[in-house]
Parts: sequence; C-alpha cells; structure tokens
Amino acid sequence: MTIEEWLTRGGSFDEGLALFQRSNRNRHVLRYLARKRDMDKLRYELEKIRKIRGDGRVPASRPVAAAEPTAERPDPDDGLPEKKTLDYRTLPDAIKPAYRKTVEIYRAMRSLHEKMKLVKSDSQREQVRDRLLTLDKERAAMWEIIDRWRQDGVLPNPPEDELLPSDPKSVAAARVSITRNLALLEKTTEQKRIDALVERLRRPVAIVKASGGTFTDKAGILSKYGLI
Repeated sequence: MTIEEWLTRGGSFDEGLALFQRSNRNRHVLRYLARKRDMDKLRYELEKIRKIRGDGRVPASRPVAAAEPTAERPDPDDGLPEKKTLDYRTLPDAIKPAYRKTVEIYRAMRSLHEKMKLVKSDSQREQVRDRLLTLDKERAAMWEIIDRWRQDGVLPNPPEDELLPSDPKSVAAARVSITRNLALLEKTTEQKRIDALVERLRRPVAIVKASGGTFTDKAGILSKYGLI
C-alpha cells in the first residue's frame, strides 16, 4: 500500500502508522503517534511525506524507526528542551542561541499542530503545513549545531557582525561571571566539568577584552586555559 492509497481510501490507523515507520526517521513523532493514536496528526504527517515525495511510495528497504523515547529531542506536542537532559546553564555561549531558537520553534510548532486540528479549508491547511515544513527545517538546522557540539565538540562560528556589549553594566556583570566561574574552576578536577566552565568563561572574557579591560591577578589562570 502507498501513502496515496491510504489517504485516498481512508486506511486504518495501524496501516498508516506502519507507512510512517517505513517512510520517516523521526522517532519523536513516531513515539507520539504510537502513544496518542492521533489520526489527524498521522494524516498530516503522511500528507507531508506525500507532498515531498510526490507519489507517496514507501521504500521497502528503508529501516523501520523504533518508537522508543529519546532524551535529547522532545516531541513538539510533548514538552520543551529544558525539560530534557540538556542543561541550558552548562551550555557553551556559542550553543545557547541555537538552544533558545529550538525552544521557540517547538512552541511555534506545538501551536500550529493545534491550529491544524481546527482549520476547515484545504487552503488554510496548506498554509499551516507549509509553515510547519519551514519550521521543521529550521529545527533540524538548530539540532545539527547542538549535535555537532555534543558529539565532536565543534562550536559554530559567531556571525562576523555580532557585537559584544560594552556598556559598564555588561562589563561589570562579565567580571562577576569570570570571578565566580574561576572559583569553581579552581576547585574542579573532573575534565568534563573543567571543559564546561572554560566554555562558560569565553564570552565574559571576550566582553572584558573588547572593552579594553585587563585581568590583573586572574591573567595567569585565564592564560593557562587558553582564554587570553
């Protein structure tokens, strides 16, 4: 059976779920569908696949995605990243924007999924579907940034036009952050924790440097960890 045939003749939920398993690797949506048995959501997901692929044929050799929970990526209908294993407070400054953007995208997608249940016309449904497709691509891009850091330690390059704050309040806050995190760093022996603290120090150090400030008695330890 193809997706086109399922959509046209109104197949059963289990038949549709099997088609989705063979057509899509998104474990989070699969887990949601298997748990909630949401027919409207299943139809939407299969219509999205049909739109992308054309005839909706399912590749017989594609591996079936397991409907098991994963800790890193929440369902758009089932919570936000801050409720999962990623701890925003320990993320490198270069990763935090991607995390915040991911939170915004999940909220927007959750709202659109609810809106999809209420639309009456095909044109409205098409508009919502197109917006969800766009958000899904943005979400994948943000998770690629986060995954590259988690798996390989690769941090994204900041935009060339990104300006560091130079007002006295921001510089003072940066100095407080440096003092606090250096104190934690000097007490830590676990390498993973040391790496996290060093990453946390990069932005406040950069703010002070950009303002023309110096580090006096902290210069030695900052130099030791390659921060200045």
